[in-house]
Amino acid sequence: AAALAGMRLRSFAAALAIGKAIMVFAVSYIGYDLSRYAEHPVQVLYVVVFLAASILVSKKIEAFFARNAAKQTDPDQ
Repeated sequence: AAALAGMRLRSFAAALAIGKAIMVFAVSYIGYDLSRYAEHPVQVLYVVVFLAASILVSKKIEAFFARNAAKQTDPDQ
């Protein structure tokens, strides 16, 4: 899909690396000790906050790239 959309390799590789790093960190952190969450359910809030922060940051990055792409296609902006 990235190739069909004309996404640059550098942008694709950066997005892939960042996304995979977040995924691996989240899965390892959550899956390391599942019983801990059963004993201390408040710790689930840390995971929820991390996921929310990741989504917000990814939206900001997406908006940045969208603005740059719009500037490249329309030089009058």
